[in-house]
Amino acid sequence: MNAQRFKTLVINYHRQLYRTAFFMLGNMEDAEDAVQDTYLKLWKVRDSLDTTTNLEAYCKSALRRVCFDKMRANRLDMSVEIGDIAETHYASENCERMVETRNEMDYLYEALRQLPQGQRMVIVMRDIEDCTMEEICETSGFSESNIRSMLSRGRKSIKDYIKKVFDYGIA
Repeated sequence: MNAQRFKTLVINYHRQLYRTAFFMLGNMEDAEDAVQDTYLKLWKVRDSLDTTTNLEAYCKSALRRVCFDKMRANRLDMSVEIGDIAETHYASENCERMVETRNEMDYLYEALRQLPQGQRMVIVMRDIEDCTMEEICETSGFSESNIRSMLSRGRKSIKDYIKKVFDYGIA
C-alpha cells in the first residue's frame, strides 16, 4: 500500500480514533500522541491492511492496544480538559445545550476518573466504544467473567456517583 492509499483509508478514521483515545486516556495531548503512535504501527503493517475485512475495527483495536500500553506505562491521571472537548465536539449545538452537555460530561468524566483503571478500560470499550466481549477479552487480556464483573462494579460506581451528585448537588 502506498502513502496516498494509506492516507485515504486510514487517516479517514482520525476523528473516531481520537475520540476513542481521548475517552481512554483522558486528555487531549495523550490522545493525539496515541493516535500518532497508532498511525506509525499501522504504517509498518500497511501491506497487510488491504486484506483486512473491517479496517475501522482493526484501526480501533490497534489504537486501544496503544492506549492500554500508555496507561500501563504511565498510570495516567484521568484529568480531563472538559472545556476543550465540549467546545470542539458540540460547537454546532446551541449555547444552552452546550452548557448542559458540558456539565453532564464533567460528571461522567469525574465518575470515570474515580474508577480503578481496569474498570475504566472495560467501561470505555463496552459502553462508549460498543466493543464486543470478544474484542475486550482479546485487547485487555481479561477473562469474560472478569470483564462482566468489572462492568457491573464500574457501572454501579458511576450510577452511585451520579445519584449522589443529583440528590445532594455535591460529589
